[in-house]
Amino acid sequence: MARSSKPRKAYRPKFERGQLPISIRFSGNDGLYLHIAPREALENMLNGRGREDDWSTLAARLNWGAVASKRFDGDGDAVMQASLEALLSIKERADRLGAWGMNGDEYRAMTLGLDCCEQIDAQCTRREMRDDLNFVLAENEKLRAA
Repeated sequence: MARSSKPRKAYRPKFERGQLPISIRFSGNDGLYLHIAPREALENMLNGRGREDDWSTLAARLNWGAVASKRFDGDGDAVMQASLEALLSIKERADRLGAWGMNGDEYRAMTLGLDCCEQIDAQCTRREMRDDLNFVLAENEKLRAA
């Protein structure tokens, strides 16, 4: 049998080994952690065991959700804005008193914000989530540079 004279190129995947392609969301454990870590930080803040790390976790998740909520119609944007305002009042109180905690109204606003984040995540593609996260990180870098 004659061989084809056309040289064959070796297969090169578009993504690195062990990395999921962008068309696949993420593993179940990663999705679970994305929902559990902010809830855990919220409970720490409510119980008076909160630290700046917990506040940063909540800030990252709520900022990410606020950017993603702009893509959808409805009251998600207002809910996210209220949760971000509650987050800022927690930061102001911590700067003033030196303790990280929250009151009931802030807890309710942030709980609704996290619920909204989870609903938005279910509707977003992985590519949209990546773009939203990159936008949040870029905005943070701009604020640090200023």
